[in-house]
Amino acid sequence: GKLIETVNPQPEVRKNAEKATEWAFKDEAAFLYDKAILLRERLIDPIARIDRKQLPDPVIGFANLRNYKVMAEYLVVRDAVGLTYRINFNKEHYIPENGKLVWRWGRWAQLETLAHEYIHLWQQQVGSGSPSHGKEFIDKCESIGLHPLPGIGCHIAVADKPFSIV
Repeated sequence: GKLIETVNPQPEVRKNAEKATEWAFKDEAAFLYDKAILLRERLIDPIARIDRKQLPDPVIGFANLRNYKVMAEYLVVRDAVGLTYRINFNKEHYIPENGKLVWRWGRWAQLETLAHEYIHLWQQQVGSGSPSHGKEFIDKCESIGLHPLPGIGCHIAVADKPFSIV
């Protein structure tokens, strides 16, 4: 037999994003990659386990999601170039400010959005395997201080502890 080799392209995708000097989202990507690791390590998957691997870091992208009400999305299936664990932020919510693109709702809301989408990744990898805004999702969100509306997913209150501590 031949060993099956698992390839994780995320570190190279991240490196490419952070070095893309001509890309408008370079700084945003670097910020969000750093915060994704922080959220995973402190809130979403903080305990080293022997029964499974640690959650993978997401691949972070920016796309026009064609619906202003959507802040971001977690792609359940591989994207157009075969990447998994993809979180796309909606370009519609970025505005120019001092020569940079910034999240119109502020960093706090942006990080709540990142945590929300990362929990979908957690659901797919550790939970039931089916990302949704059901009980499993709500319970995990509440455990880290996010307050989404069951079935819909929009947040109905500002995040608090332990999210607010991190």
